[in-house]
Amino acid sequence: MAKFSISEEREQQLTGVVGQTLDIFTTISRNAQSRLSQKHISSATALASVNVLTMSGALQNLDSVGDSEREVCERLAREPAIARVVAKDDAGNRRTYFISRGAPRGPLPDGIQFASYRAPVGRLAVLSPGDTLDVRLGGRLVSLEVIERASLRPEEQKEGWDAVDTLFETDGFGPVTIDSLRLLLDRAAAADDGLDEIARLLAGEELSSGIHLGRRKSIIEKMALRDQPVLDRFQDDIFRLPLSSRRAVLGPPGTGKTTTLIRRLGQKLDTENLEPDERELVQERGALRAEPHARSWLMFTPTDLLRQYVKEAFAREGIAASDQQIGTWETRRRELARQSFGVLKTSTGGGPFVLKEADPGLTPEAINDAVAWFEDFQAWQMARFWADLSKAAENLTAAADPDIAKLGKRLLSIATHADRSVGVTELLGLTDLGDEVRELAARLRMQSDERIKSALNTQLKANRSFVHELAVFLDSLRDAADEADGDELDTDTDDEEEEAPPQDRLRKAITTYNSALRTQARSHVAGRRPGRGRAASIIEWLGERGLPIADRDSVGHSLELQAALRRFGRPAQVYLNGIPRRYGAFRRMRRAEKRWYTDHASGQNVHPLEVDLILLAILRGGSDLLQDRRVQRGPALQSVGVLATISSLQRNQVLVDEMTDFSPVQLACMRALGSSSINSFFCCGDFNQRITSWGTKSKSELRWAIPDIDVEQITISYRQSRELSDLAQEIAALSGEESPAKLPEFVDNEGFRPALAVMMPDREATVEWLAGRISEIEAATRPRTLPSIAVLVNGELEVEPVAQALNVILEKQNLRALACVKGQIIGQDSEIRIFDVQHIKGLEFEAVFFLGIDRLAELQPELFDKYLYVGTTRAATYLGLTCHGPMPSRVAHLEQRFDFDWS
Repeated sequence: MAKFSISEEREQQLTGVVGQTLDIFTTISRNAQSRLSQKHISSATALASVNVLTMSGALQNLDSVGDSEREVCERLAREPAIARVVAKDDAGNRRTYFISRGAPRGPLPDGIQFASYRAPVGRLAVLSPGDTLDVRLGGRLVSLEVIERASLRPEEQKEGWDAVDTLFETDGFGPVTIDSLRLLLDRAAAADDGLDEIARLLAGEELSSGIHLGRRKSIIEKMALRDQPVLDRFQDDIFRLPLSSRRAVLGPPGTGKTTTLIRRLGQKLDTENLEPDERELVQERGALRAEPHARSWLMFTPTDLLRQYVKEAFAREGIAASDQQIGTWETRRRELARQSFGVLKTSTGGGPFVLKEADPGLTPEAINDAVAWFEDFQAWQMARFWADLSKAAENLTAAADPDIAKLGKRLLSIATHADRSVGVTELLGLTDLGDEVRELAARLRMQSDERIKSALNTQLKANRSFVHELAVFLDSLRDAADEADGDELDTDTDDEEEEAPPQDRLRKAITTYNSALRTQARSHVAGRRPGRGRAASIIEWLGERGLPIADRDSVGHSLELQAALRRFGRPAQVYLNGIPRRYGAFRRMRRAEKRWYTDHASGQNVHPLEVDLILLAILRGGSDLLQDRRVQRGPALQSVGVLATISSLQRNQVLVDEMTDFSPVQLACMRALGSSSINSFFCCGDFNQRITSWGTKSKSELRWAIPDIDVEQITISYRQSRELSDLAQEIAALSGEESPAKLPEFVDNEGFRPALAVMMPDREATVEWLAGRISEIEAATRPRTLPSIAVLVNGELEVEPVAQALNVILEKQNLRALACVKGQIIGQDSEIRIFDVQHIKGLEFEAVFFLGIDRLAELQPELFDKYLYVGTTRAATYLGLTCHGPMPSRVAHLEQRFDFDWS
């Protein structure tokens, strides 16, 4: 970075700014420490009279206010300000603003204004000299023109406050980077002392040597998301968008996409800086949900390592992020399917399916075109559901009971004439008859229950131990595999009434007996066997001790009528609850047609992508219903069952990092987990970095998942040197894509050519070369500590062996390599981390080594370009590649861009 001689006038200007800045740091920090030292008054005692039964919400709000103020004070004590801006208003008056991540409080010097970066006036921190900002101050609209700007990184030292790598610019000077504000001030003071001419000359030279033209490119010394206190103006535009926005931020690596998402979330959780209409939305949503706005958000990452990485960045931003708020889709999928919607089996029952991560039952067509696959299932299952409704209504019209037959005709008319293109909300047209339907169903249920109860009493009179014997038999079935074929499940069972399973052993046996007799009676009138699995085993064990043959016909017909009525009692709930079983029937049919599924797609096992399909049908259907005014006006419709579950799962804000690694179906599921009243969804990613075969491939797929989303492209990449940026763009071009990355202005972007070692026959030769390059990096960055270094390998089986082999050589230099198995270990800053390449999305390091890329080309022929691009763009300054043999033919033309080492 270029150094230059500074004029006396500029020297005086800078030293004045520096002196004021360091004094303000001290003032803000002391004010914050003073507030922290004051005796804390509990929130509850702030109210004269407290009724804990009726004021829990108020107490919770007071607690959150107290916690928020404490967090702000703690932050200000550590980091008093992140920017200093001098602006001129309409009348020509100059105002000096110190901008912080929190809102400073306490006595302040005259003529100094303070603002939180999240506040509207905080946008001054990203504007360049000459830019203007229209902002409302004191109840009136004011236009502020930026005169000076300084980006600050405060550090408290033994001698007092300092700031390193300060970027300063005015309309006629800069930008310049100042190494140290305190050192600059001390050197300026020394030059003004009574020194002889030689000493004054040397002091002036030292002062100039601490100032550099342009922006300093920082070295990545630890594995963490780069802390960017002030965004650039394009990122700032995005993060300040209204709460009810849907935005996809696309851009190459190093453009600050994830930082923008995190900063946006922080601003939208800060209710003080929300616009009035945004606060009203939050309050309306809060009235329906107990979840406070500060915790009503979700963020998804593709890997657990990235989740930990982003979680640390949240902590730096002062955002409390639990594992329930930030996680992987893999974890959330299992929770939803197992605990919320009864898709997967549990130890106490649950749904019809068993999740198999490596199940081979899907064709490449299903994996690569999830949109068409889902739409095929959705159209089929909707048609099947309405057909079943019409059939149920026809059955009711044939009932001997005239009341039921009359009701059946009305229901058949509604089902026949319904506009099915509208979707599930058309089901709400049936709810007006719900009370009448449920009353008739309850009457029939009482009659059939009396017959079943009579059968049990008959068995108990004959054998007082009958229930105990049944309980013993049920215990023997507990660990037995349920052999029912997930594809053969009968959708007629979708409408069985939900009963809370009893906990008592004998009551469980009685409930199971009653259920078995219902299955027996319905199978009898349908002329079919009870099937296979647990229910069939119980009926077989009962033998003649089940429902008397004379009663089976009447009870069976009554149960069929009850089933038909229940379809109309809560049609929306029946529709949503029946989706998993209808999926089983859909899969059986399409498998026979050899579409979407292979011959392995049978039984209970389902691939994770199949679970995604089922979840989207449930979540999207429920979300559509919850948006309907009839549901919103009738809270009873969503107070129980699956609609209540979906409502409880929805959050005010949903964010997705590295969205191209998620399928369109997965993104649509995430969108449905957002509150429909607030409608806030933000995601970021780069199509060039998609390293999953099912990942979102295009803007059209993205817009299918989130139809109303706006797409924003950002291009300024702050991570890579010019040499590595040029290489990355050539790699992106291999798959016909373009990388729109542009390097920032006024930054020293020059670095080193990447290093390449080919014909490395074994691991020993590879790690010997690798250790040599690490030594060169350490020498080049001295006296700093060793920067952040990652070594990427092809598969988990390589992680431990490479770490062990490298440690044998590095121990002489007192360095250590750490095997980050399955990407679940972050390690220490001084360690050289070894990763399987699949885990490093979203991370950045000063140096990256990618071992055996020729082997990668063999293992991942379809995604080789993407993996190579992702690995290359993790590096900021140093990149090293190795091959067991020659460079893969696909990238052989790039070999001229490489050197063997950095000596």
